[in-house]
Amino acid sequence: MQSRFFEISTTASTLVHHLSIF
Repeated sequence: MQSRFFEISTTASTLVHHLSIF
């Protein structure tokens, strides 16, 4: 469960990073 939350957090962080580029 913990690893899943970490995975989602990482994915969200990556998405925000890509969005900030645009």
